Formats: sequence, structure tokens, C-alpha cells
Amino acid sequence: MGSRLAASVASTLGLCALCAPCLGLQETQFVRTLPTAYVPERPMTVFLDAFVGLTHAFQGDVYEVVPAGWQVISSSYPPLTTFDKETGTIFWHLDIESWGELGGVYLSYDVVPPASQIGDVGFEGHASYFFCDWEGEHRGSAATTGDASLSPGPQRLRRVPEHYPSIEAAIDESLFGDTVLIGPGLYVENLHMQQGVDLRADGYPSPEIRATSTSYRDTAITAAPHCSVTGLIISASWRGISCRYAGFEVRNCLITGSTSCGVYGAVLSGFRVVGSTIVANQGDGLHVGTTPSLVLNSVLFGNGGADVRGSGGVIRFCCLEDEIYAGSGENNIYADPVFVNPAEGDYRLQPRSPCIDAGDNSVVSPGDTDLAGNPRIMLGRSALRVDMGAYEYPERGPRLDPVTKDLRLTWSSTPGKTYSLLYSDDLKLWRLADDNVLATGAVTLWRAPLGPLTGIPMRFYRLMENQ
Repeated sequence: MGSRLAASVASTLGLCALCAPCLGLQETQFVRTLPTAYVPERPMTVFLDAFVGLTHAFQGDVYEVVPAGWQVISSSYPPLTTFDKETGTIFWHLDIESWGELGGVYLSYDVVPPASQIGDVGFEGHASYFFCDWEGEHRGSAATTGDASLSPGPQRLRRVPEHYPSIEAAIDESLFGDTVLIGPGLYVENLHMQQGVDLRADGYPSPEIRATSTSYRDTAITAAPHCSVTGLIISASWRGISCRYAGFEVRNCLITGSTSCGVYGAVLSGFRVVGSTIVANQGDGLHVGTTPSLVLNSVLFGNGGADVRGSGGVIRFCCLEDEIYAGSGENNIYADPVFVNPAEGDYRLQPRSPCIDAGDNSVVSPGDTDLAGNPRIMLGRSALRVDMGAYEYPERGPRLDPVTKDLRLTWSSTPGKTYSLLYSDDLKLWRLADDNVLATGAVTLWRAPLGPLTGIPMRFYRLMENQ
């Protein structure tokens, strides 16, 4: 992997005018950094960095050529000046005024390999620049350096603790597209994600990630572009999750107990938080930058600072403590979520919680589960709508008839509508139980047609209203 820093300019390190000519002026170059591999149709971020030192201003034209057929979906920073789809050429015109320690010029863009991409691919680029510092003006032109080619990477499952002694050890060996599966337990680690690597719970109770301490800068998970965390409890840290880049997702997680912020997004970080509970953090629950971040079906409540701070967030179908938020959103509620026992860390929903049946089903995929392993979109009080937060409330789940021991299900229904029932014993393979259950009233009763269930330790059912 190429270094993230290019050659420095010797005359810009605060040296006197007499010393600078003795040391000579090194050429400034942009250095490209690619992920460890690529996966067809999965977005990735490419970085181009140049260290130019103490400057007054920087101007330049930077060209980057992506592999044929690759789609450029965004420029993390700064916005692209142009993109020629026929030649695959990205172009930036930069005009930056600093009057201080500029330090570096950092560019990045997101691309998606086509489904048909196979084999190694190449990247190339060129930059011409002008900048001035305390010693004078400097001009240059050079090809980009660093990583120039990228190979396809097989997607692997890496299990902790079965295959690795720690989560960080599994992450360190992961390539772009890999998934780290984490078994139940408490893991006291500071995790540093790699681009395109996903963390996911593997079993219940959900694994808990706790930073080694809660001191300044001790973050439980430091995110990377185009990676995700799913089904985890993240507790007791300075920050639960820190995110500098776009393309990061938090799904079905509980984030609590940080001394600073539950999820911190830097100025240019655009991320998604879906179906999560962010509570009881001493600072803000969530901090968003100027890049749009989307928060859906989540509970942000009881944090020491603001539930959401910053103006770049779009908050939809969420439960918040108050309406003081500078961003945009819709279908939010501002009320106590009514947890079971927040003092003891039990953030499941009580029957009277306003979060029940209040979420958006469009962001829930078949097979999704909550933090306790329950299927999402279970019947709550009156509707087949997903609940807000990390826990689904299954008020009317399957029950056995006390006399016949037959399985029976009841749900709130619309008279005249028909319903389909699916069942699964492992939440992976779903089978059809009945596809034409007619509702004759506000509540429908259905009995398993195969008689008593014996020898089945657990069974899940999914109910769908037919169109």
C-alpha cells in the first residue's frame, strides 16, 4: 500500500531563507491509496493526498483516470470539477487559500466496479500545481504515485473467537469485502476498521464492544469508508463510533455509556444509522457533519448533550427527546420511548411505548432481526410496522393452546383482507405455512394445520398482508 503522505517541501518547514536553498526543494506529488481489493458492484473510496507544508495558497489541476466501465458515484471531497464518462477521466481544479499551516491537499472519490469486472485493473493520474509559502512561489507537474493497480478480492467470513483471538486481529487480516462475525461475549478492544470490511453479530446475546478506557480519544470503533456494524452493543468509551468518511452504516445497534458522543461524524462524513438505540451518553447522542447523513427507525434519547447535533442529518421515523434540531426530517416523534428498565441498561420497549409500530418498513430486508434476535416487523399493538430502536416489541407472538397444545397465532387485521404466513426454524430458510388466511374481523386467529408441534425448540413466523 502506498503511503498517505507525498514528499514534503523542505523550504516550508519554518526554515530561514538561507537554509532553504541548501536543503533544496523536493517535488510535491499526489499519492494514491486504494483499498486492499475490489468487489464487483460494491462502492469503494480512492484517496489522493499531497503534503505541501506551510503555505499561503495552493492552486492546481488534478486528473485521475479510473478503469474502463467503472462508475464514479461521488466525490467525498472536494466536488469534482468534471468527469468524462467516455475516457473515465476525473478532473479537479483546486484553488485553496490558507494563510497558515495548510498541511496537505486531500482528495477522494467513490467508484463502483461493474458486475462484469474480472482481473487486475489500473489507475493513473497527473497533477500540475502552484503554491506559495514563506520562501516564495513554487510550480510543478508530476504523475500521481502510490497504488496503481487493484485485484479482485474473494469475500471471506472471519469468525471471532473461533478463528481469531480478538476482533482487531480479524480486522487486520481482512480484505475489502470481508465480514467479521463476532460471537457472544464482552470484547474490550479499540477497533480500527478497514475500508469495505463489515462487523456483524454471530449469535445471541449480542456481543458487546467496550473501549479499553473512557479517556480522551479512546474510541470503541473507528470507522472506515464503505463498512458497517450490525447487531452490536457498543458501550463505555470516549466515543462509541468515530467516522471521518462517507459510506459507513450502523444497523440494529445499541450505543450507550460514552463520555463524549455516541456516534461522531466529522465534517465530510456521510453515514446511515438504521434501527438503532443511542441513549445515556454523557455528550451528544449523534454528531453529523455537513455531508448528508441519514438516520432511520432509531431512538435517540436521554443523552447529556443534544440527541442530534449538526446540520447535515436527515432524521426520519425516529424518537427524540426534543424538537431542537437544525437538520431536516419527517415522521419523527418527540416523547419518552418508555424503556423496560433503563437504569439497568434494559432498553427494550414496554407495551405502552410510542415507538411500537412507528417505523418505516421500506428499509427492512427479509431476514432482518433486532438486537435480541427477534424478526423485524413483528405485530406490535395494531399493525405490521417495524418499531423504532434496536429492539422489536413482539406483543402478540405465537402461543400454544393450553388444552390441545396446537400452535395458534393472533394478529390485528382488516376484515376482508387475506394474509400469508411464513415460518423458519433458523431465520435463514423460510417456508410457506399458509397463503390465504381470510380476516373476518379486527383480530384473526390462525392455527397450525399440522397439529401439535413436537421436537422443535424454536420456530419463527412472519406475517404479510396480501395485496
